[in-house]
Amino acid sequence: MIKWKSKTYSDLKPFDTLTYDNLLSRTRQAMLDINTTEFEKQHESGRAFLSIKTDKIEDPELIYLSKKYNTHVTQYPTDTQIVLRQYHPKYSKPSYHEEENKHIFQGITSNVNNRDGFIVGGFSEIDAFGTYIEPKRRKELTGDWIYLELPYEYVYKYMNTSINSSPLTTARAFIEEVDETIGWNDDEKLKELVATYDEKFPHWNHDFAINSFVQVKNEGLLFPCQWWNPTTFASNATHRMVMMGYNKYDIPFITQVPYNHPHAWYSQSRDPMFFYDNKWQYLIMYVDRVKEELTFSFTEEQSVAAMKNKQL
Repeated sequence: MIKWKSKTYSDLKPFDTLTYDNLLSRTRQAMLDINTTEFEKQHESGRAFLSIKTDKIEDPELIYLSKKYNTHVTQYPTDTQIVLRQYHPKYSKPSYHEEENKHIFQGITSNVNNRDGFIVGGFSEIDAFGTYIEPKRRKELTGDWIYLELPYEYVYKYMNTSINSSPLTTARAFIEEVDETIGWNDDEKLKELVATYDEKFPHWNHDFAINSFVQVKNEGLLFPCQWWNPTTFASNATHRMVMMGYNKYDIPFITQVPYNHPHAWYSQSRDPMFFYDNKWQYLIMYVDRVKEELTFSFTEEQSVAAMKNKQL
């Protein structure tokens, strides 16, 4: 089951394919649905919706994309992005802002509850030329994108750390306690319970955005996860994976189609974030477009997907 906040992606079914242009249009529309006035204000000021990391906009495809998705005042290479705020985070605390919090786990990020409520489209962070146009022309990618869904059980049962190595098991215990006791509608009681957990389990919610979790529970997800490399997943957007998976919603994602084996390929999680059979393991996904099936398995080895793809 998928729960969507925006109707922009609700028509997609697993194994549907999209063009890059269509994907960008959907993402832009989803942001417009959140706050049209603020999006257009930032867009007209020159903030980039689409990241282009070159100042030589001479390529015909780049000219088209830059004119359609950025403005004539956008500076290249882009170093800005459109950022929308849905709400001020309810669970931010001064202690979460301390500099030492950035160095507790990998990734050098502060507690996510300080930053909860901000929205960026994703395409303002990843270079369009380097991750889409060039690989397509080198015949590494077909140019198509594919929509797929990861069953929530793999996240809910086995994903025990974030991409920043922050533990998530206590967050899951917190969710279960709230479900069984106070529920999710009383902000004051939730804040009291968060304070209790902070005292007992320092840094337990470093990568668990409480406000976003409740919003996704009630309203759904705005964007699917976006993974540019078809043979590597969970390379970013792990907050979205947790928000959906820990709510027992399947995780929607889009990725590119590899050129050399477009009908079937293996993909592997970037990090061994999954605790299975009492071991930290990578999650392997086999994409079969002919049968329209996804098959999953676990491995302790880092390069299993790359090895299997060479054998296809």
